[in-house]
Amino acid sequence: MDLSLTISCPLVAVLFFATGYGTRVAVLSLVTAWTDEDTRASTFGFAQIVEGIGRMCGDPILLRIFAATLSMSRAWQGLPFYVAATGFSSAAIAWRFVNMTPKTRAE
Repeated sequence: MDLSLTISCPLVAVLFFATGYGTRVAVLSLVTAWTDEDTRASTFGFAQIVEGIGRMCGDPILLRIFAATLSMSRAWQGLPFYVAATGFSSAAIAWRFVNMTPKTRAE
């Protein structure tokens, strides 16, 4: 709350953040719905593996960034969250354009 001058901005941000809880299952369902039935289980398994690896690598990185920004001014303390938002946005855009079906050659 120290990063904002008023209470309304953090309040709206927390409410917006809280609406995202529970969307993990919906997003995984949507991603598996985009794939064919024969590759659905593989896609779901791949998504779980990528999510686990992302957590194992991303959490320590974000914590180190946050620890480094604690000695800086208050404006820089939000840096880990900007890094996370950029990473998640990039991943969402990349995931949307990935095609899991193999292309067959025209012979």
